[in-house]
Amino acid sequence: MFNFGYDMLVFGGVSAMPFFNRKFGVCNGQGVCMLTQGTLAIMNSTPWLGKLVGIWIAAPIARWAGRKPVFAVIIVSSWIGVALQISATTAIQFTIGRVICYGMTGICASVLPMYIAETAPAQLRGFLVAQMHLQIALGQIVASAVNVSTSKLRSQASWMIPIGMQFLMPTLMAFGYFWLVESPRWLLSQGREEQATIALKKLRGRFGNEENIREELVQLTKGDLNQVKGPWKEVFQGTNLRRTFISTIGMAGQQITGQAFISQYGIIFYTRMGFTNAYELGTIGHAIALVVSLFAAFVVDSMGRRPLLITGGAGQAVFLFMVGAVACVANPSWPVKYLSVVGFILWGICFALSWAPLSYIILSEATSIRVIEKTNLFSVSISTLIALAISASTPALMTSIGGKIGFIYGGLAIMMAVLAYIVIPEMKGKSLEELDILFKRRTPTREFKNAIVDVPPNSFVGKDTLAPAWILLLGPTHSSALACGFHFFLLSMHLGSIGIA
Repeated sequence: MFNFGYDMLVFGGVSAMPFFNRKFGVCNGQGVCMLTQGTLAIMNSTPWLGKLVGIWIAAPIARWAGRKPVFAVIIVSSWIGVALQISATTAIQFTIGRVICYGMTGICASVLPMYIAETAPAQLRGFLVAQMHLQIALGQIVASAVNVSTSKLRSQASWMIPIGMQFLMPTLMAFGYFWLVESPRWLLSQGREEQATIALKKLRGRFGNEENIREELVQLTKGDLNQVKGPWKEVFQGTNLRRTFISTIGMAGQQITGQAFISQYGIIFYTRMGFTNAYELGTIGHAIALVVSLFAAFVVDSMGRRPLLITGGAGQAVFLFMVGAVACVANPSWPVKYLSVVGFILWGICFALSWAPLSYIILSEATSIRVIEKTNLFSVSISTLIALAISASTPALMTSIGGKIGFIYGGLAIMMAVLAYIVIPEMKGKSLEELDILFKRRTPTREFKNAIVDVPPNSFVGKDTLAPAWILLLGPTHSSALACGFHFFLLSMHLGSIGIA
């Protein structure tokens, strides 16, 4: 997911660089080269088709081969996609490379929430799933900094260096692959109880004593995961229809509330407004968003999902309306133009607190265990199709109405905040088995938070020894400082289970 955030931002900057436009754009009689509106739209929207393919490839691999082999596919596809981009001689080859890289993202978006939900204890599930957006935010700030540095180069290296740096993360992940632990739930579903026990011990580390491990294995064995997987029609039947709707709303909210406009076209928007420091402005905004993302990761399990989602979503709407209002001013002065910058930055803060991390958390928690792969596949596919449509239409909208596009996404942000209030329950601190029971009871949305379930929580620590996330993450079983640091680094690459190994 680091590369996904990096790619979105780095391409937003690269596409504005003179030498990239000279390579893949059209030049006029004065020697000024620019990507055509159609080329830019294709380069930004077509990769989402790759993500859609990745989503559909991930599910059967994860179901039949296990969760761990999916990460090998992620690594290899990343290498191939980046190689095609930096060696591109045509816009078509460059776009194909982006499509393959986005295919990797589709695999991540489909499998990672499921993998973390299956391996993490309830007390850490929100924190670990929130790492997905934290890595996207980290990728964005790194991309912004790289763009600022290389945009000053007067050669093809100005765009090739930022693109080529995407080799780094999959290479590091390749080194960490052998430490990755297979999902105990998946192993149990295959009848491999001994391997599941070993995997669970590795995941729970020193906080999991023998009694707790046995308790959790008994609970997992009784879970719906070990029953026959439900057919596709079950995704839309009974209480599962409600769960599918919640998951889909969660994933759609991440795309439809302005993310594509600001993340993919922010630099171009600043440039068209006349800012000569567009790259620096983008870097400032993403640096602030990164800090907020880190804060959100640590508070999502204490503050809960609903308060952050609803207030953050409403805040997004307010600041998108600010951007739209500035666009209504004829011949705005520079102080007025900077209000758009403020709107972008404040939108980023609200997004980092709400839909950005919480979409993945909702997806990991709301889905039924019996149809988890199919529900994830459906919800992430809908999200991807929305992103494709927005990416394809935004260049034309920016040309025709400019910053007034903020009114469109602001209205959509309000709509999603209202939907979140109505349909998304508070699921923090509850195991997947407890959530299954609450949904089967048809528990009303606003009663989830205080609902009592008789099933013991799926935890790797005793009821009286619950520790904060930061304490749990600093307690690996490996004694050497090097191992501790390496495992925490793998956590930052979304190998979430390793961080608590």
